[in-house]
Order: sequence, then C-alpha cells, then structure tokens
Amino acid sequence: MLSAAQRDAYLDACRAAAVGHITELIGTRDRGHPAYRAVLDYPLREAKGLRPAIAIAVCRALGGRLAEIVPTASAFELLHNAFLVHDDVEDGSELRRHAPTLAVQLGVPLAVHTGDTMLSLALEPLLDNMRLLDLGRALRLLGLITRVMRKTAEGQALELTWIAEQRWDITADQYVEMVTHKTAWYTFAGPIAAGAIVAEAPPALIDELSRFAIDLGVAFQVRDDILNLRAEPSATGKESWGDLWEGKRTLILALFFARAAPEDVAFARALLARRRPGAGADPAAAQLDRALDRLGDRLAPDVRSAVHAAFCDIGRAA
Repeated sequence: MLSAAQRDAYLDACRAAAVGHITELIGTRDRGHPAYRAVLDYPLREAKGLRPAIAIAVCRALGGRLAEIVPTASAFELLHNAFLVHDDVEDGSELRRHAPTLAVQLGVPLAVHTGDTMLSLALEPLLDNMRLLDLGRALRLLGLITRVMRKTAEGQALELTWIAEQRWDITADQYVEMVTHKTAWYTFAGPIAAGAIVAEAPPALIDELSRFAIDLGVAFQVRDDILNLRAEPSATGKESWGDLWEGKRTLILALFFARAAPEDVAFARALLARRRPGAGADPAAAQLDRALDRLGDRLAPDVRSAVHAAFCDIGRAA
C-alpha cells in the first residue's frame, strides 16, 4: 500500500504528464488570442489530478503503455477543468483552488467562453489517438468521452432543475441518480474505462470495472459533500458553506429535510432561499449549522449507512 507521500508523488507525476500535454497543445495556438489567454488558468492551479491519475494507473496496471494513455488522460483533465469553469458560473462560486474563480476574475461571458474553448480542445487529443493507437481503440475512446460528457450534462441538468424549481424533497435514490451521472461517470467510470481500453482489456473486464467505478464515484461524492459542509476553506480551496449557498442537493440535506423537526425545516428553507452572502461569514449560516448539529445523532446513522452501502457495492463489484 502506498504511503501518503508516495500517493501524492504519483498524483503529481500523472497530473504533470497530463498538464504538460495540454500545455503543448495550447502552445500550437496563438497564446495572445483572447480565446486561449485563460485556458491554462485552472489546469495550472494546484490540484490532485485524480482523473488522469486513474486513467494512467488502470492502463499501466493492465499492461498498457504510458505514452498511449497520456493524450486521453489530458482530455479528461481538460474536460474536468472546463466543467469546473461552467459549474462556477452556474453556482455563483467565488473561489476555486484557493483563488478567485474565472467568473470573478474575467466576468461571466469570458469565463463561459473559456470553458467552451476548453471543451473543444479536449477533443483534439482524442483525434491524436487515430495515429497513436489503432482505429478501433481510438473510436471507442471517442465514443466513451462523448458518453461521459452527455452523462455529466444530464446530472448537472437534474440538479440545476431542482434548484430552479426550489425542490428540497429529493430522496436518497434521486441523489444517487444525480451524482452517478454528474460525478461518477467523468471522475471514475470514464477514466477507468479509458485506461482499460488503451490497455486492450477484454470488454467483460471493462464492464466489471465500470460498475465498480460507479459505486466508487457515489461514495466519493458523499464524502466530498461532508467535507464541503464542515471543512475549512484552507482544506477545500472553496468558500465555507459553498454547497449550501449554491443550493447543492446533497445526501445530508436530503436526510435533513426528511427527518428534521418542522421548525428546523421551515428555518432551513427560509435561510437557503436567501441571496448568497458576499465575502465574510454570515451569522445565519451558524444557525443552520446548529440545526444540523441537533439532528447529528439521528442523521449520522443514515449517512454512515449510505456510505457503508456504497462501499459494500464497491466490494461486491471488485
């Protein structure tokens, strides 16, 4: 088992390979052109590089070559950063990776355009696969990325619609459906399948790995939701209570609205309907924090049960 230092070194190396490929890709363009000026902003900020690391790890573990997976790994890293740019606009986020979001820096129009540019650039490494790999694998990877993009858009649309309709009666099953599309596909299922395809793994194994990846993605998102609710900005790189003010439908809030006393539900609805606060702490947020704490003993078993079920599914898939 890797130590924390070994894990971090591996993540850094994989991300460096992917970002290096992206930098080379941008280097073939006119960096002074407005379309490309901010494309490298998010990719060059400090981050884990989870998606390229997963794709590379699976490929190498199954006997594939590093040089053959790096272009596809870079495509996932570009997609991820493009989605982040768009998410920050849609959510009204102020911080991303310990710095102001592109929407804050450049304004919404240029931020959206930068995200669009990144999405278009993400297709180019996949076209490079036509010469780097055989046509069959290249087309399978192109089809996989297309599916990943569609699934991610579907998951984001679910959550944005719930927010627009001010729906808080989201069940745990609906939450799982949303995060399966929004997170699990492009964070785990896509990179894992990509690594296996490049390594020429048999289709049956790729299917098994994909099922495992979906369960892993759901568990990952539940943990991320908890971190955002409780962790300090220095740990997450985002503002405190960001998910709450953005109206994120999390498993924790789904359980809160299902189990809380009527007065706590009414208070939470009123608070979450308010305009997002600006810089600085909002005292009202602490009131919701206390309401969540009052439910802590009742909610904790449900949250633990949901996470345990997800990891049990992972164990069965493995």
